[in-house]
Amino acid sequence: MNSIAPGLFGTPMIKSMDQKVQDALIQMVEAPRRMGEMDEFAHTCAFLAENAYMNGRVIRLDAATVMQAK
Repeated sequence: MNSIAPGLFGTPMIKSMDQKVQDALIQMVEAPRRMGEMDEFAHTCAFLAENAYMNGRVIRLDAATVMQAK
């Protein structure tokens, strides 16, 4: 069994936030400095479904995001 640990994606919930909040979140993303797109998440799901040899993994799909401590 595999899983995906997603980072910041342009979901309706995130896009409903104030633009200043979105910009602050995007600044925590390393590269590329933007929100993930749903087709990128879907591509990762398809890869995991198609690759029978991949097992027991958590794939970070987060553009090396590091959330800042508060």
